[in-house]
Amino acid sequence: MILSCSNDDDETQVAENELIGIWLRIDSNDTFEERYTFNSNQTGNNYFLDGSFTNSSDFNWTTENNILTTTTDDDSFDITVPYQINSDGQLVLANDSDLTYNKIE
Repeated sequence: MILSCSNDDDETQVAENELIGIWLRIDSNDTFEERYTFNSNQTGNNYFLDGSFTNSSDFNWTTENNILTTTTDDDSFDITVPYQINSDGQLVLANDSDLTYNKIE
């Protein structure tokens, strides 16, 4: 999956180490959750829960010019998406709708 859009208004670069940690989507609850983990060795995980359906994907990640790229050995979770850390310290992944995540660790 490749997600992409352009945001020429914000030229602030995010330091790669600001991504390191666990990020929980702000609309997560008891039956819906999406969580990203970014490790310092550029590995990570995406965990997704929707009702009784769960999925977990391990990935490698890189950033360049506020573009996040994740890759997997089997191409199951390959994405390229613009991102930023907003003024509230939340991770924003820009795609069809701006998805916002709070850092929990």
